[in-house]
Amino acid sequence: GYVLASVALTAYNRAVRVGKWPGQVRVLNDIHISFPDISPADNAELGASAASVANALASVSGQGIGGERWRRLVVRTVLKFIGESVDEDELQKILNESELTRRRSESELTRRREDAKQKPN
Repeated sequence: GYVLASVALTAYNRAVRVGKWPGQVRVLNDIHISFPDISPADNAELGASAASVANALASVSGQGIGGERWRRLVVRTVLKFIGESVDEDELQKILNESELTRRRSESELTRRREDAKQKPN
């Protein structure tokens, strides 16, 4: 809602400033935009469906399917399922951050194992 309000407000204020629209320049607090929420039943249904999709993707991954194309497909599917769309640059950023997080987690786990080996009993 914020992006839509900001764009609309900017257009309105420009029109006022150049004399194309009568009125006063406004600030974001002067306007109110609201969107209807989905019902609790819809939320529950979406949650159950999301769990089914996640289980299906995990099952396929468990069969040995992987790699960069698979990761891209999984992320796109999940984002599409929840109603989000991302361009290629944003998708690549998501995948890069995910890879960095995975590597950090693996490094931390390795470090902890090494530390545990070095501690005397």
